[in-house]
Amino acid sequence: MAEADEIVSMFFKLDIANFCSVVLLKMQVATSNVEFTLFHKIDIDLYTKLVFKLDRDPKESMLVMAFFLWFERLGCYNFVFSIVPLPLPMVNKFANEALACLGCIYGGQTVASSSSDNDISLLCAFSKRAISLRFFHVERATAIENINKILRKVCGRALWDIMERATQRSNN
Repeated sequence: MAEADEIVSMFFKLDIANFCSVVLLKMQVATSNVEFTLFHKIDIDLYTKLVFKLDRDPKESMLVMAFFLWFERLGCYNFVFSIVPLPLPMVNKFANEALACLGCIYGGQTVASSSSDNDISLLCAFSKRAISLRFFHVERATAIENINKILRKVCGRALWDIMERATQRSNN
């Protein structure tokens, strides 16, 4: 009988230990979601500006955000942080230039002349490099891989709820 009580007692101890592990794990995930959101607050602010203040398409804006984050990884550090406080028309121009680049990346649009490089003059000025639409066309395989990864791992997680609200708003 004492042996049975000991086995039951061990079972409950294990069960409580498992329960505590699950609770702690959930707390860590919740904390990491909070930390993730805090880390990406500036990205959330810019996305909110794009979809609510500039009334841009939520899905297209998410792709623009992924492009901007990839652009930062190319060495244009603090890009998003730098454009958030700009006036809305300027933010809109940056988004339009991002769409021109995304057209070369995803659409495979070729760039015939160097005069079209002026289509991304703001991005060129910010990056302080001689980038062009041709660059994005040539680097499209790498760009697609990296932008898609950012869409999944960052934008999907940080911006999804805002995109849902913006989509619902535009459907009403």
